Amino acid sequence: MSLRKEKGCDDEKNQDCCIVFCIVVWFYESGICAAASQVRNVFGVPDRTTKEQMKSEAYGDFVETTMIYGNNSIVVKFYDENVWRIESNSNNGWATPDGVTVGMPLQGMYDRLGKEDIKSPAENGEMLYWYNHDTKSQENRGNLYVFVKGGRVSRIVIAYQ
Repeated sequence: MSLRKEKGCDDEKNQDCCIVFCIVVWFYESGICAAASQVRNVFGVPDRTTKEQMKSEAYGDFVETTMIYGNNSIVVKFYDENVWRIESNSNNGWATPDGVTVGMPLQGMYDRLGKEDIKSPAENGEMLYWYNHDTKSQENRGNLYVFVKGGRVSRIVIAYQ
């Protein structure tokens, strides 16, 4: 059974929202990173792809590939060949498994996610709300970063490190 069908995402009407829901749920629940070919199978061919050689004391040297969709609306980053970060930068219908979307009021985010683990100022006048566990199981399976500006969610990042 395909992941899309398994997660109830075979409805053509909500295809975009379901696609991100499926990838994010799988990414978040499994703790396994998707490969570039799997991302292309679900999202399609990106509008733009970049590659950059990175140097890190913590992770060593690696190639970071970035796939950009929808005029920078969705950014998927890879550590060598595996997804490590998915970012939603606009109100594009995409949501976290808990239903948080870009453009949602701060209170709506709190209603779905509860209190953050860490709250700190971020760049561009945003406030970062960091959840370092799955909000339902309370298991640490990755990081959910919700950025808020002007009382509304301005971007969402899910990262597995």
